[in-house]
Order: sequence, then C-alpha cells, then structure tokens
Amino acid sequence: MITNEKYILPAAVLLLAFCCYCGGEQQPVPVPEGESDQAAVDSQTVSIIAEGGPGSGVLERRPDPSGLVAVITLTAARDLPAGSPVSVNVEDLTEQLSPTLLHLREQNQPGRPGIPIQIEASAPPRLWWLLPSGIKSGDVRLFDLCFGSPESLTPVQLKLHQGALDLCIQENEVLRYHHAERPPPPGEDPHYRRSGFIHPVWSPSGAVLTRIHPSDHIHHLGFWWPWTLTEYQSREIDFWNLGKGEGTVRFVQFEHLETGPVFGGFTAHHHYVDLQAASGEEIVLHELCHVRLWNLAETEPAIRIWDLSITQWPAASHPLTVKKYRYGGFGFRATADWNPENSAVLTSEGRDRENGNGTRVKWISASGVTDRGTAGILMMDHPSNARHPEPVRIWPEGDVFVGFCPVVEQELIILPGERDERIYRILTCDREVDTAWAELHWGAYAGGAVTEFSWIEEN
Repeated sequence: MITNEKYILPAAVLLLAFCCYCGGEQQPVPVPEGESDQAAVDSQTVSIIAEGGPGSGVLERRPDPSGLVAVITLTAARDLPAGSPVSVNVEDLTEQLSPTLLHLREQNQPGRPGIPIQIEASAPPRLWWLLPSGIKSGDVRLFDLCFGSPESLTPVQLKLHQGALDLCIQENEVLRYHHAERPPPPGEDPHYRRSGFIHPVWSPSGAVLTRIHPSDHIHHLGFWWPWTLTEYQSREIDFWNLGKGEGTVRFVQFEHLETGPVFGGFTAHHHYVDLQAASGEEIVLHELCHVRLWNLAETEPAIRIWDLSITQWPAASHPLTVKKYRYGGFGFRATADWNPENSAVLTSEGRDRENGNGTRVKWISASGVTDRGTAGILMMDHPSNARHPEPVRIWPEGDVFVGFCPVVEQELIILPGERDERIYRILTCDREVDTAWAELHWGAYAGGAVTEFSWIEEN
C-alpha cells in the first residue's frame, strides 16, 4: 500500500493536429530527410485535411436506405474495460468503399451515440474504435457501420517544439519524444548526449512520472530501450552506459506521423552507432520506434494508453549479438518523488521490489505519491513477443527503476536479413495499480475480443 493527400510542409514544421473527418482514414505525413536537428523550431500546430473529403468516396456497393453499410460483431473472450482499443479486418471495405464520413453505432443502446473510427493502413487494413463501455467475457455486441459523422472529437495532437515531439489529448500532454540530442547536465561527459527517448511521461492529472540524468545514473533517460552488452565483429559495444564512450543511439528521421479521432503517433528511425570503429564511427543496427497514443478523452479520461513497438535489423552483413545480461531492453526511471516509503512495485506474478527482479512477467507496475496525488504506470509485454513472458529488471532498493529485459536468461542474435520486433503497452493512471485492474487491461491487450465484419445485403 502506498503511504503518502497533397500537401507540402515546410521543413521547419512537422507538428500536426490532424483535423480529419471522423471516420476518415489517417494520412501519413512525409518528413524530409536531414531535418533531425529541430531544437530551434517554435511550438506551433499545422492542420492537415485529408485528400478527398466529404463526398469524394467511391461507393460500389449501394448502402441500406437507413445509411447502414455493415455490421461488426464483437465477442468478448475476456472482460474488456471501457476505452479498450478493438479492431476488425476491413480489407473488403477499403476495396469497395471509401471510409471517409463513416462511424459506428452500437445496437440496443439508448440514443445510439456515434462512435468515431479510424482505418490503419496495415496489411490487411483494420478499422479501429474504442469501446464506449465495458463488456463481460462471453458477451456479444453488435456495431452498425453507418454513413455520417459522429459527434466531433478532437483528434490526438502532435506538437513539435524545441527538439521534441509532444503527444497530447485535448491539449493535455501525455508524452514527449526527443528527436534532437539532449545534452547532459553541465560538467558531465559529452558522451551522455542522447536523442530518441521519451520524457516526460505525464499522468492524466498532469504529474510528471519520469526522470532523466539523475546524478547516480546520468545515462538514465525516462523511457528508453537500448541494449547493454553487445558484440559486433568481435567488438563489445555498450549502448546503455553512454559514459563508456563505446556506443550511442541517434535519431535519424521521422518515417511517419499520423493522427485522427481514435489514435495518433509517429514512427522514428534510429541508428545504433559504434563509436570505436576503425573509421571512427559505424552504424551497426537500424531501429524503427513506433508510438501510438489512443484517444480516450471521451471513453475513459482517467487513464492514458500508448503502445510502443521496436523493430531492429543489422545495418550490414554482420549479425549483432546481444549477450546475456541483467538489464537492457525497455525500461523507465521513475520520478525522483518516488522512494521506498511512498511507492510500490507489483508484477503479474504478485512479486514486488524485494523478490521480483529477474522473474518472468506479463506486466509490471510502479505506483507512488506525486504532487497531484497518487499515480501509477503499468507496462505490459505482448504475447506475440518471442520471449514472452519476458524477464524484468527491478531495483530492489532506492529509487524506482523497472523494465523488461529479454536477455536476462539467454543471448539474442539479430541476423542480417531478419528483423527483431517487440511490442509493449503502457498505461498511466491517477491511482495505485492493483492486480485486478492490471489484469483487466492486460486481458484487453492480449487479445480479448473476436470481431467479424458483415456487409448489409442489397435489396
């Protein structure tokens, strides 16, 4: 218990608040190469309207006279909380019908309020929405896909300023990604400069939950995910402990920016750089970092949910070996406000700071007292990850540091021509994380729903 589209963006402007049509397909935003140093860019917002717009869709299948296009059947395999992101395969929809100006309405609901949708341009494409209310395991809900816009919902906002990109919901900051190098405190080794990390992460009430450059570990950077003990062409490279001067991680460019009424986020390209190579520097690993923030402003405003995927592949024809080690992977350093007396760590196996280090878990949480009251962070390891459930690193004493470390028990070899991918979900809340609450959200993330798309037959 805690005790106390056609558009041109100037190179200097990358921030979006994508004022798209509710139900419209999000549009990727091309970002010019060579624009990685944006530290002097003023804070500003650009509104982008998707190419097409109202009435521009091509409809090859005639809709029902009521405007009904299709019915989506959702069967809950587990209890699902309100605000859970759910999706359905809509390959047929995108082939036959433009998704602009469509929305969902849940059947058998008084007033049947409209539910915003957003199309993910994946393979196959998926239609995403957020559950307007919780669903019990085994229950079946029917959602009508209809023409028309639901009530307006402010899209996820992306704000670029001073070398960082903020992801916001209704002007409230959720997380900040640093694409420009952040210098260390004065007097510290310049090797501690880093880009490509997340800090701050805010609670829904606005409390800062992360920390960077603490005096005991200058290399700690909020949420970040480098490897520690690696080997490349017989050279050992440490990308975690920057003070060694062996390796670093650098932002290269934004590959994709997206926003809409259901989700928004970015994909950033990173280089893992060997600083000891004969040539002076050598890129040994490419990384794509994809962050997606879910817009729970209307469905569940008391929590924030964002997903992180990490994809890595060798830069040349040589493998990178990540050796067995006790830390490295994906972790976070918590706010300096948290200490052993006013914070708690909990894992899915019921372990804590004293006995959880090195154990395999589905999820891990940290909660504590802030200047805005109690707040918590829940980190979840997706079942599709190759080493799920992954081992965790937990500091048993002192400040709060926790994270997933896939190489605690065995090394990882990233081979040329192959890609290593890991995905995680992070929730922040204004409460202490307990087992029941964490398990509810874990079930939704792990695959708590089965969905089916059915066209309305023509008369």
